[in-house]
Amino acid sequence: MKTFSELFEQVKGKKRCLAVAHPYGKEAVIALEEARRKGLARSILVGDREKIIFSLEEAGAEKSEYEIVHAPGESEGALKSASLVASGEADALMKGKLSTAVFLKAALDEEHGLRSGSLLSHIVLMEAKRIGRLIMITDSGMVLAPDLQDKVMIINNAVEYAFRLGWDNPRIAAVAHVETVNPKTQATLDAALLSGMSRRGQIKGCVIDGPLGLDNALSPEAAAIKGLDSSVAGHADVLLVPDVLSGNLMAKAMMYTADCAFGGLVVGGKAPIIMLSRADDAATKLNSIVMGLL
Repeated sequence: MKTFSELFEQVKGKKRCLAVAHPYGKEAVIALEEARRKGLARSILVGDREKIIFSLEEAGAEKSEYEIVHAPGESEGALKSASLVASGEADALMKGKLSTAVFLKAALDEEHGLRSGSLLSHIVLMEAKRIGRLIMITDSGMVLAPDLQDKVMIINNAVEYAFRLGWDNPRIAAVAHVETVNPKTQATLDAALLSGMSRRGQIKGCVIDGPLGLDNALSPEAAAIKGLDSSVAGHADVLLVPDVLSGNLMAKAMMYTADCAFGGLVVGGKAPIIMLSRADDAATKLNSIVMGLL
């Protein structure tokens, strides 16, 4: 798959269900309503009943089309939403207008949450018109400062999701500020180690190269100018970033300055966790929903 439109086609008619924690605000409801109208998913809305009804009315949605579960407190709403997914009453968990910390605490709750025993990581899909295909960025929202073993698990999560996109043997660029190994920069050392592990078959299902700069990871011309000869350089499907700070800044810089479409998702749990910024528009929220449904 190379576009979000192709993701939409894949999930149509599956009749899946979202549990949405505190779905307040017009943009969030517009996205949920679009998902319902397009036959992508129905939604269970969890939170303060009055605020939910107000948001539905603000977006021009019929409240009769939605199941509403009254749970006004942030922690209460988040935990109830997570438990609906953990029990199988819903297929995916979605963050609405509440703090990320409270939402994740509920999502990772030992009794009612979605822990699977593996590391949870965040992926962003970016549809860049200039490049003409989807690019994945990871991890831009979960693991603050991943060590080498964390990065292996982040890669494994990304590869598993890439397979759902139909990407066979995805090309992963371990990006840094330079494309040469610098003993003083851990990001370049980790990138080189991951590249070596990939060549030796210690990380399977993908091809990894690094360190690569962002320019020569995405641009064949930049890779050629710098004399980089690899199947990944200039053609990366996945950008593995050194840490959350760089991943978050990269994704938001592109989101607010470039002609791109976006979606975000937490992977590695028992079920998809659709986690986005409260500032994201309805289109980004809908793309994220579709990522989760896939």
